[in-house]
Amino acid sequence: AETALAKQHVNTLVQRLSFVGVQKDLVKQVLAHGKIIEQIPMRARLAGVITHQDAAVGELIEPSKRILTITDLSSVVVSVDIPEVQVKWIEIGSPAHIKIASYADKVFKGQVSYISDTVDPETRTVPVKVKLSNPALLLKTNMFAEIELEGSPRTVLACPKDAVQERDGHKIVFVKDGGEYKPQRLELGSDTESYYEVLSGLEAGDEVVTQGSLLLKTELTFKQR
Repeated sequence: AETALAKQHVNTLVQRLSFVGVQKDLVKQVLAHGKIIEQIPMRARLAGVITHQDAAVGELIEPSKRILTITDLSSVVVSVDIPEVQVKWIEIGSPAHIKIASYADKVFKGQVSYISDTVDPETRTVPVKVKLSNPALLLKTNMFAEIELEGSPRTVLACPKDAVQERDGHKIVFVKDGGEYKPQRLELGSDTESYYEVLSGLEAGDEVVTQGSLLLKTELTFKQR
């Protein structure tokens, strides 16, 4: 009975060593010589790089303490918060282009892998994650990135930003009407680098002033004084 109990105890210790990653040949060495090995190599269950270390040589480690964090950086996730009004234009799998300050001449490509179902009540934004491959390990954790998401293609009425002015808290443009240019209030939607989406206030084919719109706004202000 004592022999069976001792064998069971040994089997338990062997299973514990195997569970924490001790190689089988080292376990056999311990069983054969009955001596404790001072240094035991332990292999991680996945390949990666050490991104966190909190241990010193000779330190007594409690089972609950995290001493190392190994991160697989072969693929990374970029987190971004987008305005809730723009969520309808993206979906899982939408292409994304990422720029990092450290590699200003390089554009990394990825895809939307996650869109949150909740909206931040303070910022009115929705958390989105973009996954991209990182075979050269150029991208690191906690890097800041500039991201451009490609939404579903759609046709909208657009107006050049150079034509839009602000007056009395409203966005206006000057529309050609015969030989005159009349101010027209606009309701705008999303925008790009050079254009605004026009929700109301203009129709396709309307001619608006771009260069000189600020001068017309100034003249209009003087006329109404």
